[in-house]
Amino acid sequence: MKISATMAIVEIYLQDYPHLRDNDDKLIASVWKNHLGNENVLNMNAIGLLELFASGKLPSPESIRRSRQKLQELNPSYRGVRYLERMAHGAKVKSEIKKL
Repeated sequence: MKISATMAIVEIYLQDYPHLRDNDDKLIASVWKNHLGNENVLNMNAIGLLELFASGKLPSPESIRRSRQKLQELNPSYRGVRYLERMAHGAKVKSEIKKL
């Protein structure tokens, strides 16, 4: 599998910041901040950010989300707490259905 630049950055964030594993909005914001650099983020206004986004100069939210999804599929240690909660809930529902 060829790893894109976006996927490589997303992987670093999933490794180093577990709280981003369950929140795509925070993950996207972190990737964009990394892409822009701290100095640019501090000096940028909303119009500037929207112009960069509209011109395709920022990684797309969809590519960030899909990278996160694929990395979590390939490496279960990147899955967040909500994933584990959903799996536990699903197992509970299945066992209750079997009792019926």
